[in-house]
Amino acid sequence: MDILEKLKWRYAVKEFDADKKVPEETVKRLLEAVNLSATSMGLQQFRIMVIEDQEMKNRLFELSGTQKQINTASHILVFACLNNLDDEYIEKYTDKMAIERSLPENVAADLKLRFKNMVGSIPKDQKAIWEEKQAYLGLGNLLTVAAIEGVDTCPMEGFSREKYDEILGLKDKQLRAVVICPIGYRSENDRFQHYKKVRLPLEDFMVN
Repeated sequence: MDILEKLKWRYAVKEFDADKKVPEETVKRLLEAVNLSATSMGLQQFRIMVIEDQEMKNRLFELSGTQKQINTASHILVFACLNNLDDEYIEKYTDKMAIERSLPENVAADLKLRFKNMVGSIPKDQKAIWEEKQAYLGLGNLLTVAAIEGVDTCPMEGFSREKYDEILGLKDKQLRAVVICPIGYRSENDRFQHYKKVRLPLEDFMVN
């Protein structure tokens, strides 16, 4: 397998084949890939909600500019950031790290303090941006691994965050939708699959 060929094959699908479903085992592999993504301090500042129910996809279609990707996709992955990444969250995370890595008590305590100080030093108006950047790291992993698995994707920001939060019950879970990614298999009717991928030559893309 040539990963670069897989990335050349990938494109932002405009219409999926609604009759083709991504196998649950493959969906799980994609979710595991996102779960393994790098995040700042490893805090995993976001979660993923998987939407498969067609009735719900139809409701979200209306809240996403009636873009065909939404109601033709096999699944919709909703990346949602935590609203409560606070000291309590850091305590639980570092406690888990200490157990899994068998860290001495003094090392774990130092780590806990450093993480709290680092997160606490981020200005309030910048914290949400920092958290959302972590979700995009996960999205990047999803796009790459999906291409390797032969699954089509389309990352999307064109949706009503507030309405998604409300309809999906994200507010009650102390989460907020940030970016979504429908997945599935491209429709034969999607003409964009035949377009040549346009990118800068590498020598122009690189800055010396």
